[in-house]
Amino acid sequence: MKVNNKTLAFLAELIAGDNESSVHRTGSNLVKFFNKLGFNDRYGPGFPTRSNYTYDRLDVLNKAGRINEAIELYLNPIEWIEREEMLSNIVEKLNEYLKYDKYKVQIEGEKVIIKNEDAQLVEPSMVKESRHEEILNLIGKCKERIEKGDYEGAVTIARSLLETTLLYVYKEETGKEYNYKGELKSLFTATMKDALRILIDKETQENFRKIISGLHTIVHGITPISSVLGDRHGKIKPINIPEAYAILVCNAAITLSEFIMARPGYLEIS
Repeated sequence: MKVNNKTLAFLAELIAGDNESSVHRTGSNLVKFFNKLGFNDRYGPGFPTRSNYTYDRLDVLNKAGRINEAIELYLNPIEWIEREEMLSNIVEKLNEYLKYDKYKVQIEGEKVIIKNEDAQLVEPSMVKESRHEEILNLIGKCKERIEKGDYEGAVTIARSLLETTLLYVYKEETGKEYNYKGELKSLFTATMKDALRILIDKETQENFRKIISGLHTIVHGITPISSVLGDRHGKIKPINIPEAYAILVCNAAITLSEFIMARPGYLEIS
């Protein structure tokens, strides 16, 4: 997540406490705040002004697409116990700036949710026509995770969407349950070959062969991404996925699901 310079400057005022709506932080407390976000700073002689230090550190996070981490840490509801009204006012004011970045902050219970107001996911007509409840539900969850800024979760859902679509079409076309053991690549190959009878061979026109090969590439790419970056498995430390990459993975999974649900059959072009 990234924001424009005016939003960044306002956020710096809030965190440093130079804004009348927020709480003042000393230089040492600012260092503690940013060290929680991965910095290794020390407060002492030669320390820059509080405002400059805060802006510089936020700028580093913003350029890395991690400004959401600073917002979430700053707005953490546990830090605002008995000051809920102040927190509400800060969120309202911050959202006036964030709307120009297409984001919105919400406090939902104990969590800080940052929604992307401009998430661009493809609209799958074929899947909608099928009315397959679970597949439609997973597509909805992809969008929901993107909007909330949960990009790891979006990647995980994207893989689940592919798995569900492939297993559904395999059973529908072959009349058999696929013995799935978590190997997405094998499931995809079996569905293409046994259920859809799509083979890449010498009889397939060159340009279509490239496109179909691209489908294999999507699966081969999503498999390790979802395993390493997604939240399917425990991680020692959090991994930050840029928003654009999460949208790319979700759109790739949705597009491939759309193609599979269309059941194109064997491709034979003279």
